Amino acid sequence: MGKSKNSIYVDLEDPDDIAKLTAPGLFFDENKGRVICLDEVQFMPDIFRVLRGVNDREKRNGKFIILGSASPEVLRQSS
Repeated sequence: MGKSKNSIYVDLEDPDDIAKLTAPGLFFDENKGRVICLDEVQFMPDIFRVLRGVNDREKRNGKFIILGSASPEVLRQSS
């Protein structure tokens, strides 16, 4: 996982990064104020439910950068 003062990169193909998201709400709270890049998000499509809640609470645009394959299933979950 790449990390800087203002941003954090999470590779959802990396087992260590995946382990850090076993409690995603806590992870996002601990990294509040940072831009969080989630790469290969298609490997964790359930994360979109958590992201919606975090985004609604914080009411701040540009918190997440979502990267990965745009499969129809993932696109449906991200709406």
